[in-house]
Amino acid sequence: PPPGLERQQRLEAQEQRGMLSVRSDLPARVWIDDELVGETPLRPVELSVGTHDVRIKVIRGGARRSARARVDGGRMREVYFQFGQ
Repeated sequence: PPPGLERQQRLEAQEQRGMLSVRSDLPARVWIDDELVGETPLRPVELSVGTHDVRIKVIRGGARRSARARVDGGRMREVYFQFGQ
């Protein structure tokens, strides 16, 4: 394909994906859409555009929190969970 077409296809693919990072005030394990993806602070994860379920569980103590996060194409979204006062 012509170089311009390849570039356009890459840009369109990027618009179908976005980034999500997760932080919390206590160390916690992170699940996105029921898949364990790591621990906080979670580096940005590339996801499809749309709404995703985010759950975390504190490593010591087991407290849990959840949220729904909207990921937009070509953008970064951060979710922050606070357990302390």
